[in-house]
Amino acid sequence: MRVARIAVLAGLLGGAGCVSLTPVQSCEAICDELAQCQSSVSGSTLAAGASCQGDCLAKIDARGSSCQSSAAYLADCFQTYTCDGDPVLCSDQASSFAIDCE
Repeated sequence: MRVARIAVLAGLLGGAGCVSLTPVQSCEAICDELAQCQSSVSGSTLAAGASCQGDCLAKIDARGSSCQSSAAYLADCFQTYTCDGDPVLCSDQASSFAIDCE
């Protein structure tokens, strides 16, 4: 019984606050937001357009896991708030993305 409780607790804690988007999913969401909302990520060179997806993935490849995580959180925020989220509601995530991915 004790093992079962520990497993349940570990499962609950493991999922808390986690965003599990792949780099491709994150970049698609970020680039869609930039295009649809005609916005940008302050402090980042990433821009809407044909090269956005490739540029985003290249940033993640170059900067590694911290950039990947920041991209996932920014994408999740953009998906949650759509155009209303930029720049005010997603400013923390955008700032982290700019710092971790530039």
